Amino acid sequence: MYLYRMRSTRTAIPLVSSLLAVSVPRAARAVGPVDFELGAKAGGGTNIAGGPSDLLGFGLGGRGGVSAFNFYGGVDLMHYFGSSVTPAAGETISASAWMAGVDLGYSFKIAILTIRPQLGTGDLFVSSSSSLTACRYCQITIPTHGSSSGHNLYFEPGVTALVPLGIYFAGLDANWFILPHIVDESGDKPQTAFTLHGQLGVHF
Repeated sequence: MYLYRMRSTRTAIPLVSSLLAVSVPRAARAVGPVDFELGAKAGGGTNIAGGPSDLLGFGLGGRGGVSAFNFYGGVDLMHYFGSSVTPAAGETISASAWMAGVDLGYSFKIAILTIRPQLGTGDLFVSSSSSLTACRYCQITIPTHGSSSGHNLYFEPGVTALVPLGIYFAGLDANWFILPHIVDESGDKPQTAFTLHGQLGVHF
């Protein structure tokens, strides 16, 4: 009886090990390839139609996301330094913006190049100031030497191209930046711009 139990145990151990060796790769294949991306961005945007002071201009930021089964989802953060203009002597108008949102896209490959059409959406937080008594270029009328700020919903459809460099990647994204609702001197109507960024990061 004792020998029989010992033989059964010795037989069961290799059998369980074989089953685990087969089942683990199958489970991994069932989950599918998952890629994490973390990168820095630098670039800028054209002047949003309507005001003399560019809300965008040069910007720095970063993004992070997850890609699985070619689908991508991530978060995006950018600070656009904007600009300052002097439409008349002693009068200065300045503006800058923070952009925070999410990106959704789908990737496909051409040789080593990854092409990802995507759509971003989120909040564009605009800060503006003016020495004018009534700044018609700002989001609201402000007093002399005053400032204002406001949140604006944005949409950013575009395309990203990435090249792998080992565990790193380099890329470029081009986008159409849309503000459906912003108040300025041209009235409450949609405003648009074009944005372009270079990217450098790591994926794992």
